[in-house]
Amino acid sequence: MKTIIIISLISFLTLINFQEPLSKVAAVKAPVNAEKKSKEGILSYEKANFKRVAAIKGLKNIYKVGDVLIGFEDFEHPAGYNSTLDERRDRILGEGEEILAAGTNDKVDIVTLNGTKYLIRKRNKGDEYFYYFMSEDKNRKAIKGRIQFKQKDLVQGEAVLQDFLKGIKFK
Repeated sequence: MKTIIIISLISFLTLINFQEPLSKVAAVKAPVNAEKKSKEGILSYEKANFKRVAAIKGLKNIYKVGDVLIGFEDFEHPAGYNSTLDERRDRILGEGEEILAAGTNDKVDIVTLNGTKYLIRKRNKGDEYFYYFMSEDKNRKAIKGRIQFKQKDLVQGEAVLQDFLKGIKFK
């Protein structure tokens, strides 16, 4: 009986330690104090709390940290795709008329954290903030994601994004 209990305990601990990683591209930690959410759970939360819904529900990993939503996933560029983050930033900044027509405030930055560059597009309309981020390519592979929150959560939203990006370590 003792042997069965020990084997069961070892099997259980083995299952816990071999969960599928959040990314196959990089070592990624879930945001601190994050609650993993389903696509359906996030969609209902968005509908109840935001005038506009973002594309977070379409991402593989979705979390809620307080009232801040964050989602991310691995991304692979097709062979022959050679656009740099600087070129992507310039393309976004070239959408000036579309941004004005949408009535949003957009800011696009490239930051470097842990030796990896990230394009971060910050968009807000009224009291709602929608950020998009993408890492630079590492062998055509990258991590992309979105974060969404209300103006009252601006400080927390910025902190969640910074902490999350600082925790990514490419392989």
